[in-house]
Amino acid sequence: MKTILPYLLFVCLGIYGIFATDFVLAGRDVQLAIRYCSIPAVILAGLFSYRATFAYDSSIPKWKNMLGMALLTLLCTMTLLASFQGYILTINKLGEGEEVVIQGEVVKVNEKVNKNGSKSYSIDIVIAPGDTAILKTPHGSYVIGAVVKEPLIRGSLGIVYR
Repeated sequence: MKTILPYLLFVCLGIYGIFATDFVLAGRDVQLAIRYCSIPAVILAGLFSYRATFAYDSSIPKWKNMLGMALLTLLCTMTLLASFQGYILTINKLGEGEEVVIQGEVVKVNEKVNKNGSKSYSIDIVIAPGDTAILKTPHGSYVIGAVVKEPLIRGSLGIVYR
């Protein structure tokens, strides 16, 4: 219990950061999370999985602990990277932001149904000839061919959001 509570708290607070932002210009937050948080995520996942396997019960055969630790490290690394993405979005909101207007024609509306039944939406916008931006949106009420003009903010880490 001492092992899982800090992990769950860290992950829940990070995931909250993802859902606390309505409009996000896709891609930059994931790139920053992978570039700067991969090594800390693997280290934290390794520590957590070691505490959950080898440090938990010494009567379990070592090969089972090693297999469990490898699988748990992989699973924890993925969830920690997602939560680091939320922390990056939260840190991005700190400080003065620069106003940016994203304007262009909607060329694609994406609707994704998650495993838990919730839906997430994004739209592809042509902002210049040959330049398309993907904007994560809170709703799917956009129509292909419509012109979108969204006032957004460029945060301290360069991620555009609202």
